[in-house]
Amino acid sequence: MIKVLNAIRPFPLNELDQLHHSRTVWPGKIHGEPVLGYKEEKEVVETSQAETFVAAKLFYRQRTLERSAFYMRGGKRLPIQMTEVVITFQK
Repeated sequence: MIKVLNAIRPFPLNELDQLHHSRTVWPGKIHGEPVLGYKEEKEVVETSQAETFVAAKLFYRQRTLERSAFYMRGGKRLPIQMTEVVITFQK
């Protein structure tokens, strides 16, 4: 995984908004059990602006794969804990 992260093509900070991210703050359920919303947790300050989910479409630095995207998703309280790298190759 570290090799994949090191291979990410840098992008300008002004393109950061192209990443999909969200701040999920409302209560919900996991496996049918109620859970607190993010800002209801005792360690979280009410004015927190922390993102709780992010999905990113990233590209490699290497010339041979430069047009092939890979996707990373991560978040708090997802239904399962896993690491998955999805690579979409171009013809």
